[in-house]
Amino acid sequence: MRKVFVIGLDCLDYYIVENLNCKEFLQKVHKKLETIINPEVGEPSTEEIWISIITGVPPEVHKVRAGQAKRWKSKTLQKFREVLIKIEKKNRSVERLISKLRPGKFFEKLGFEKTGIVDNLPVKTIFDIVKPSIAYSIPVYNEDLNKYWELIGWRSRDYALKHREIIAKRAREYFLKEVEETLKLIKNDWILFFVHYQYIDDISHMYYDEPEIIEQTYYEVEEIIKNIKNNLPKDTVVLIVSDHGINDIGLHAPYSFFSINVKIDEKYLPKSVLDLKDFIINLIYEKIPIED
Repeated sequence: MRKVFVIGLDCLDYYIVENLNCKEFLQKVHKKLETIINPEVGEPSTEEIWISIITGVPPEVHKVRAGQAKRWKSKTLQKFREVLIKIEKKNRSVERLISKLRPGKFFEKLGFEKTGIVDNLPVKTIFDIVKPSIAYSIPVYNEDLNKYWELIGWRSRDYALKHREIIAKRAREYFLKEVEETLKLIKNDWILFFVHYQYIDDISHMYYDEPEIIEQTYYEVEEIIKNIKNNLPKDTVVLIVSDHGINDIGLHAPYSFFSINVKIDEKYLPKSVLDLKDFIINLIYEKIPIED
């Protein structure tokens, strides 16, 4: 069996990587993958896609939906939240008011809980199939994005844009701690290691209109990824994947990024994020030939 190390970089954009010529991201083979568009929000959803990547099935099968991290366990309270969201979309002033009042914190104090992590997925994940495996910080699976956003101070997009310097600083600090933990976990026993980092997504949403900041972030993360790769066991196959890209107004773009550090014939490469689970399994069990 081959060891496979998957680095999930949320919002890593195919075109930005190519334009900046980030060689540690590009690796030996890279391509743009089809991703999943949520019809209700009109763009890819982080929660939906990462679960689709590790299960190989679309959201209608694995049942995780956009906004899953912020969904209330109480069905009545969740319906109330959905009504508020519809009002917010039609009126930005209402969105700003709700962001300021933070009704969610009130309900949390009353003892209501959110479903930041889904306990029982109706389908198997890649980690149920490949043993031993390590899954670190994967949204909804074992990372509660709601708690993460609370830690860095992200209340809403408008709020984040107004306070982006302090939120970016906190997001970077959190990312560096995750990297430190990754380097510790690498020393454990595994055949598959899958890690997810949210940092690029946060910066992309807040600084989409400042290409210098985006460039600086990509180059910094690239150096950190290079260091992680240098600490991996020899002959580890490294995949770098994203769930979506970013467009010129700071919203999710409808494509994802894929690269691998070994040469593989095009016919074996994934075409969509839904192909990644089987692709990784076939790599591990040496069903896909690697070219010299």
